[in-house]
Order: sequence, then structure tokens, then C-alpha cells
Amino acid sequence: MEYFIANGEEPKAAKIATLKLEHIYYKNDAVYAKTKEALKNQPKKLEALYFLSKPSTEEIAYLVKLVVTHLSNKSKVQATLLQCFHHAIHNRYFDAKNLLMNTHISETIPKQPIQLQVIYNRTIVQIGLCAFRTGLFAECNQVLGDIYTSPKIKESLAQGSSGFYRQQQEKTLEEEIEEKRRFTPPHLQINLEHVEVVYMTTSMLLEIPNISENKFTVQRDVISRNFRKLIEQYDQKGMQFVPQTSRDKIVEAARALHKSDWTEAFKRISTINMFARLEEFQRGQLKEQLLSAFKDAALKIFVIESESQYESFSITNVCQQFDITKESLIKQVSKLIVKDTISGRIDLASNAVIFNKQSQSALSSDNRAEMDYLQSVNLEKIRQLVDSNDRCMELLVN
Repeated sequence: MEYFIANGEEPKAAKIATLKLEHIYYKNDAVYAKTKEALKNQPKKLEALYFLSKPSTEEIAYLVKLVVTHLSNKSKVQATLLQCFHHAIHNRYFDAKNLLMNTHISETIPKQPIQLQVIYNRTIVQIGLCAFRTGLFAECNQVLGDIYTSPKIKESLAQGSSGFYRQQQEKTLEEEIEEKRRFTPPHLQINLEHVEVVYMTTSMLLEIPNISENKFTVQRDVISRNFRKLIEQYDQKGMQFVPQTSRDKIVEAARALHKSDWTEAFKRISTINMFARLEEFQRGQLKEQLLSAFKDAALKIFVIESESQYESFSITNVCQQFDITKESLIKQVSKLIVKDTISGRIDLASNAVIFNKQSQSALSSDNRAEMDYLQSVNLEKIRQLVDSNDRCMELLVN
């Protein structure tokens, strides 16, 4: 590559830079460090391996600049996406996000070849996982939402075919061969179970407090339909066994969190095998950040549920119950009061949170809203029953 640059043939050097970029963008610096550490007593094997002469971030930035300057638009998009991917696996969430937004690739990606669309989807998933590892759980759920909720997630990442669409769509032999050519090599594939655990965990932290907040609302605000569907499936089971799979443990954690039992919820989540292999959870700050998120979600549920059960509660007792500081509790309660989620006030003189007792007219208004909600639910069930009976009658008549 340096030879072509020295002779003024930058386009050829840029093509070589593209090939080099495809071979190093998915490698984490930790892999190089562990390899050198493992082979430090074997200099011959160490010399036979290839290592970058400078930090990977600088090397990839140099290669991307070369490609962007001298090659076509397709190569520019590919190089930018690979750079975003490299930022994401090194937990540089904002660098990856800003680069992707500043280049406006999301606006033109539907017009790009399928191969580039696959790289784009893989990059989006890695940015979502990066957000989780850095403690940005709401951003993680938002980024992974579109990809994970799609029934064709395997096709989107070029990691196989979904069973449902394999049965529904009949493909010719040429189409199947072309699709298999686009498959991502096994060593580059993203662990879909890992993606599911991350998405369901972040959905639980957002959806469980949302359920308590919108318990008697007619127009329910649903954050994650997949998570609610998972909970409903487990609720319909007549017998519950000891949780073994990741989904079982997430459901058990969600049930504990709904009771404001943050210790049991976090304990269930921590037993998932994925977290045992996640270095950021074992040695980094992710464990404390995830534990803090569980405390905040459980506290929010507790305060919302307490409004209908208590006249007030002691700030000191709740701080001890949730193992948080007084400032954190006041901050969380203040947010709920400002958003009009609860009606109350913080009395620092008595060191308590006092709920405003509503008048009889207001109380009847709340009951009316609850009755309207129950009425709408029953009417919908009756309508479905009538439609079902009509279809049965039509079958009998015919």
C-alpha cells in the first residue's frame, strides 16, 4: 500500500485499504493484548503473527480516510460503517453514533445493495450492545428495538433464515444460493441470544415501571410489545418450573421487580450465563450501573403503588429499604411529582413524602376512569366473541 502511495497511485492503495479494513475492523484491542500475553514466552510464534504497528483506532481512521478520498460512494459507505462497528466494539458509543448520524447513512441505506444493508444492520446491533455495556439502557432499548422486533432478524444480519419465512416463501435454487453467499462467516456472527438478553433486560427496566404507571389508563403506552407478550405467555402457563433458560430468569426477575424487590430481580439477572462472560459486568462498572437501574425502577414502582395504599412514607426507611441516598430518593420522587405521575409533596421538616388525599369528587373521577377502562376491555371481549360466533354460524350454514 505504501508503494502505490509513493508512486502516486492512491486509488489502488485505497482498494488495498478496503481489503485491510475488512480484515481488522471486527478485532478488539483486547484480543491483541491477550495474544501477546499468552505468547510472550514463545517469540517465534509471536513473530509469525501480524500485529498493527499503531493503535487500531488510528490505523482504521487512516484507512477510512484513504477510501473516502479516492473510491466510489459504495466503498465510502462501507468504510464508514466498518469504522462505526469498530468504535462500538470498543465501547465508544457516542463516537459511533455521531459518525453514523453525521454521514446520514440511515437516509440512503434502503437504496444501497443488500450487502451494505447487512453491514448497516450489524453495525446498529453493535451500537446497541455498546450502549448497554456503557450503562445507557434506554438508548440501548431504542437502538435495538427495530432490529430485534423484526421477525426477519436472521435475514437482516445474514445469519440464516427464520423458520416462519422459510415456510411462507418459496425461493428458487438461484435465490437460495445467492442468499447463502451473503451469509456472515461464523466467526463474525453476532450472538442472537446475547442480543435477546440485552433487549429484554432493558425492556424490563422500562416496561415494568410503565405498567404500574399506566395501570388504569385506557390508551396504554406500550414500550416493548415483545416483552409484554413474553410475560403474558408465562402467565398463561398453569405450572411454573425452576427457571433454567435466559427467558425464564428474565421473567422471574420481572415479577420480582414488579414487587419492588430489586435484590431478587438483580440476583435472577446476574445468574444468566451471558453476564458471566461479559468482562464489563465482571470487572467494569456495568454491574454497579445495572444494579442502580434496578433500584431506580423498583423505587419508582414502590412510590407509584404507595400512593393508593399509604398517606405518607418515611424517607429514611425507604432509603434503607432501597439502599440509596436521600438525595437520590428526593430526585426520583420530584420527577414523578413534576410529571404528574403522583400527587404529593416532599416534607423535609418531617422527613417524609406526603400524598395529597383527593376529594370525594376527584376520587369518584378516578373510579369512573377505571370503570371506563374495564368497560372498554369487556366490550372488546364481547365483540370478539360475537365475531367468533358469526364465523361459526357461517361455517355451519355453508
